[in-house]
Amino acid sequence: MRKRKWGAALLCAALLAALLPAAAQAEDVTIDETNFPDAAFREYVGRVCDSDGNKVLSAEEIGKVEGMLLIYGLTTGSKIESLKGIEYFTALTELRCSNNELTELDVTQNTALTDLNCSENELTELDVTKNTALTELRCSDNALTELDVSKNTALTSLNCSYNALTELDVSQNTALTYLGCYSNELTALDVSKNTALTDLSCYSNELTALDVSQNTALTRLDCSDTALTELDVSKNTELEHLWCNDNALTALDVSKNTALERLYCYNNALTALDVSKNTALTRLDCNNNALTALDLSQNTKLTYLNCSGQQAAETRVLQQADGSGRADLSSLVPGWPGAQGVQVQGGTLEADGSTVVWDGKTSPVTVSYAYRTGYQAVTMAAMLRVYFNSGSRPVFTQPAGAQTVTVQEGETGVLRAAATDALVYQWYVNRNDGAGYVAVSGATGATYTTGAATVENDGYTYYCEATNAFGTTSSPVFTLRVTAEPEPVPETGDGSDPALWLALALLSLCGLGALTFDRRRGAARR
Repeated sequence: MRKRKWGAALLCAALLAALLPAAAQAEDVTIDETNFPDAAFREYVGRVCDSDGNKVLSAEEIGKVEGMLLIYGLTTGSKIESLKGIEYFTALTELRCSNNELTELDVTQNTALTDLNCSENELTELDVTKNTALTELRCSDNALTELDVSKNTALTSLNCSYNALTELDVSQNTALTYLGCYSNELTALDVSKNTALTDLSCYSNELTALDVSQNTALTRLDCSDTALTELDVSKNTELEHLWCNDNALTALDVSKNTALERLYCYNNALTALDVSKNTALTRLDCNNNALTALDLSQNTKLTYLNCSGQQAAETRVLQQADGSGRADLSSLVPGWPGAQGVQVQGGTLEADGSTVVWDGKTSPVTVSYAYRTGYQAVTMAAMLRVYFNSGSRPVFTQPAGAQTVTVQEGETGVLRAAATDALVYQWYVNRNDGAGYVAVSGATGATYTTGAATVENDGYTYYCEATNAFGTTSSPVFTLRVTAEPEPVPETGDGSDPALWLALALLSLCGLGALTFDRRRGAARR
């Protein structure tokens, strides 16, 4: 019985002796090319993580590594191409490996990560679904086409700019205070669930709309260089900095943004800008818009102003039933500056300095003028266009009736129309495809030239609309007729005439028959 017990004990001891070295070996990681293929990363691990210098990482040494700063020129001698081996460091909370040459990055085993910066690499994919503890993620300047951050609910800061993202779902990232997704290919961005946002940078995308009504904590908003036609910032009362330049905005209400210090709204189509409530403004750039007035008398803290390059101007259509063609500029332009520096085209300015008289030839009358902004005696150029109108809709004088325009295949057709008192023209086409008449893109002149016609275009119909302040009139219909290019007529004697070919064939047969008959007669004589 004792022998059996001792035998069992010895057997257990032997098994333990055999297993323990193997377990210990499994916990150790040799610093070699197999575990760390990249020479720069391998050198860093050996120098920073191998405390005893034996070229083997013990479990204790691995467990002590909570942060890695892999910075070229500072902590590494060359740029890293692979971070294979990073999976051993499961205690990592911070990994900064930006400005390297990584094409892949596997951090699925680094579940303790709270801060990951892998910007300025060559990554095409990045899986962070296992990194649920992340609070800060920077993956900008890569080649990512998609990014799933739905599992990263602890994120407070996300910068995924300068990639090729077409979609970005941040609905689960309700703790976000900073979102930088600029310079991507986003066509839509929903930030309605990100109510904690204080800084949103989504510029240089393809956004046509942006709703920030739920982001009441915003202090910085940069939505410049997109395709916005509208922007409502009335709920963003904490805004201090706003960039909405390089869009297609025609209006911008910043009356509720009394904390604004910087406003950049240049390169839009703003016809008015009221900054009287923005008394904290220190910088304002509104150049290249269509402003005709700008009052800066309340903006006493301004240190920088650019309001140059105002392009289009305010347009007024005046009903002149009596045909007088006169307009009082002082009533059209609030705070009319007077005659000084005024230039008039298509009319004259009377001696009173405020009455412009139409010459009856050129429409509209264009009045250019300059005025003081109220800010350090800064002057601003503006323009007013005045259309004198009898009070009726446009009347087409050309064509007098329906027309047919005939062209040969491959040629263009020219359609001409003219209407009195017209401000805007628009051509329409019916391609006989069941869609009816549709507007022709870019066809906004009195004359429209079709593209090179094909036989498929035969029967297309067109008409033109002329519009002014009093209504729209349609022209008579133009019908396009396309004739096929005629076949070339062969010249006489070129051998292509069938009758000529038949005659030649008959003559040849007759000659051959005569020759045969003569040969037979000769043979009979012999």
